[in-house]
Amino acid sequence: MKSKFGIPRQSGLVSELTGSIVFEPAYQRMEAIRGLEDFDYLWIIWEFSENRNQTSGDVSLTVRPPRLGGNKRMGVFATRSPFRPNNLGLSCVRIDRIEEDKKRGPVIYVKGADLMDGTPIYDIKPYVTYADSHPEARSGFVDQSEWQELEVVIPEAVSKQFSTEELASLRKVLSLDPRPRYQDNPERVYGMPFGDYDVRFKVDGKMLVVTDCKRPSLDYETLWHRLTPLYEPGEAKAIVRWVLDVRFGLSMADILGGKLGELSIDDQTELASVMQRLENGEPVQYIIGVADFYGRQFHVAPGVLIPRPETSELCRWIIEGEAAKNVLDIGTGSGCIAITLALEMPEAKVTAWDISDEALQIAQQNANTFGAQVTFEKKDALNLQEEAGLWELIVSNPPYICDKEKAAMEPNVLGYEPHLALFVPDDDPLRFYRAIASYAAKALKPQGWLYFEINPLYADALAELLRLMSYHDIEIKQDQYGKQRFLKAMKI
Repeated sequence: MKSKFGIPRQSGLVSELTGSIVFEPAYQRMEAIRGLEDFDYLWIIWEFSENRNQTSGDVSLTVRPPRLGGNKRMGVFATRSPFRPNNLGLSCVRIDRIEEDKKRGPVIYVKGADLMDGTPIYDIKPYVTYADSHPEARSGFVDQSEWQELEVVIPEAVSKQFSTEELASLRKVLSLDPRPRYQDNPERVYGMPFGDYDVRFKVDGKMLVVTDCKRPSLDYETLWHRLTPLYEPGEAKAIVRWVLDVRFGLSMADILGGKLGELSIDDQTELASVMQRLENGEPVQYIIGVADFYGRQFHVAPGVLIPRPETSELCRWIIEGEAAKNVLDIGTGSGCIAITLALEMPEAKVTAWDISDEALQIAQQNANTFGAQVTFEKKDALNLQEEAGLWELIVSNPPYICDKEKAAMEPNVLGYEPHLALFVPDDDPLRFYRAIASYAAKALKPQGWLYFEINPLYADALAELLRLMSYHDIEIKQDQYGKQRFLKAMKI
């Protein structure tokens, strides 16, 4: 459910409603839930995140429970009202299945959820029958008032828009009467988001009739605002504009001119899917399959690191300062460095290595797209065979982020980009640089250059390592953000 309106007032009331629980990067390992597959139900401790601004400051000590018609007040701690001093909620859901996702780690699929999409979950605990089940317990005012379900009428034109399972869920949600309890106007048309649709209905007595059901109108403001929980407004706008341009061919002039509302049903469905993936934190480059780099759009997929703007600065530094004839790129990934150098330095013969078959396939595809002459080979940067005098220039953007730095990284990087291309152990942050520099010490021709993209935390340590390996003319260069990001050194 995408809105508070229409969510069942308690968990378990609509068993047809399904949801999934995903974990923060630090807990995305199956061992964290080992044994949970032997339980049927789960307690969820979560936050009424949509009420943050409404529950700050003074909190009323009494609320009006819907069960009592919204007219009688009870103590807030005698109810399950969302307007609570601490914003915490508690639900009990049935475990449907547990799966391991390649990108997100363990995913718990549940039934009977009563939460909005994106609800923050602070903890989960297994339901234990001997301690949690109390059939003889009294339930206060809940025992004293009967909750009568509504008869729901859904026209055939609306029904055919949903699958059998979706229709059953919608019917059950509506039967529980999602209106505020003090509303009882048979002429009023109510609206409720359900999946990608806006459902409109009227209620007369004990009968609810659906009057309309359609996808919400698309507009640029709504789309980018949906991404603000993950991105700053400027970045959210840029992401949406890029998606609309690359995937749907809409310029900013088209967007302002209302062309967004003219998308076909298929395109609307695709856009809804793209937005959902973006809201889940998946990088936009993987969703649309391309990343901008040095004025070109490179194909990317989850098997390769997304090219960064900083890396294009490394290419520019090389292009503006060198005239090498034999160039080697170690750890090529998408091929962005090797292909850029081959195209911008047409006199150079460029070779690129990577340990990943998937990366080499994507890099070759990019080279074919741009007509770049690059030789790709499978090599392990940590186990390179000694060679002498082959290259005039070697460049590498190897893994350089320590495991301890993960906590400060964005979830969309940790959850989707290949860790093989990102991380090194805390106790050996220079392992790739040491191996590559050792190879280059003999493989470079005299006066040949070694270029690196580096971790600013270890810039000085790397420079000292290269000095000890007899490299000269070592220079560290800052990126556009003022961080020590690049290094070059000459072999004498």
